[in-house]
Amino acid sequence: MIRVLIALGLICLTTSVQAQPVVLATPLSDDGAVVDQPRGGAAETLQDFPFVLVVPSVERRGFIEWDTSLAARAPLSSATLRGRVSVNNSLSVGTRTIELSVYAADGTVALDDFDRAVTPVTTVSYTPPADTFVAFDLDVLSEITPLLASGATHIGLRGRSTVNDAANVLTMVELVLETLCGNDAVDSPEECDTGASLSDTAADACRLDCTDASCGDSVIDTGETCDDGPLNSDTAADACRLDCDPARCGDNVVDMDEACDDGPTGSATCTTECTVVVDAGLPPADSGTPPADSGAPPADSGTPPADSGTPPADSAVSDAGTDGGTIPPAISDGGCGCRMVVDSRPNSALGVLASLLVFGVWARRRRRA
Repeated sequence: MIRVLIALGLICLTTSVQAQPVVLATPLSDDGAVVDQPRGGAAETLQDFPFVLVVPSVERRGFIEWDTSLAARAPLSSATLRGRVSVNNSLSVGTRTIELSVYAADGTVALDDFDRAVTPVTTVSYTPPADTFVAFDLDVLSEITPLLASGATHIGLRGRSTVNDAANVLTMVELVLETLCGNDAVDSPEECDTGASLSDTAADACRLDCTDASCGDSVIDTGETCDDGPLNSDTAADACRLDCDPARCGDNVVDMDEACDDGPTGSATCTTECTVVVDAGLPPADSGTPPADSGAPPADSGTPPADSGTPPADSAVSDAGTDGGTIPPAISDGGCGCRMVVDSRPNSALGVLASLLVFGVWARRRRRA
């Protein structure tokens, strides 16, 4: 008897500490019908209510969308879709079959939802006038989880008739999502769970998906110098690295103010300080500065060439050996046995003066004779 009571007590204790799921808020975003009329496979108009109908001339597909952003990070423990397909027009009789599907939504029912890619869940049937509605209570965890994992922040339900029938309407529909993350108990496969203090912005906090703070979560935690989340990179210049340390010399990426970067040990052409090795077989640097110019003209002694005072011989009155000129024509001496050569070139002025001097001396001696 005592053993039985102990066993019952353990059962009660286990039950009392069992983790309770957290129901996530999933507010309604939009609902309505997308209408293809005349029927041809492309929607033309919208209606305010989620009608479901197909007849030869028109098709209406009903849509409901919920905001599921709170479930974007939290691992779901359950997902349930509940509601009814109700008669909107009971004039027609016979079995009505409605296909129910879920999809990644955007929060607004629009014309392009008519042909949006969907994940079928089930079909429901009922037969008016005996039946006025058909209820459904569906486990959609396996259908919704991949949509949320792909980044969906809204989930939608689509109702589509598969046979010709009168109008139906989606009513009393709700999407219930539950998670164990946030119940302040670490449940598998959670890494942590601090309940109300879960945070995706506080340093070192347990994150909203019940995972530990880590490099790459866009929050600078203890031991991290930087964290740019998805922008962390081991190949982009000046980026925060994948180890949440800043870009640095020796990380094999040429960052700002680095001339090269061949890793922590450098190389024959790049030093460990990320500068180029000067004598690594590269041409010497060109300063771009021309040789210095003193700006002073060549030195001048100031002394003119020596003059022997002796006039050159008649046959030597030529500067052909000096500048390649020719001997100018001679002026007649009037029978005096002498001649004076006139050179029109500027450089012959001194020679002309010398000749005149010789002529003057000769004329003076002749008068004395």
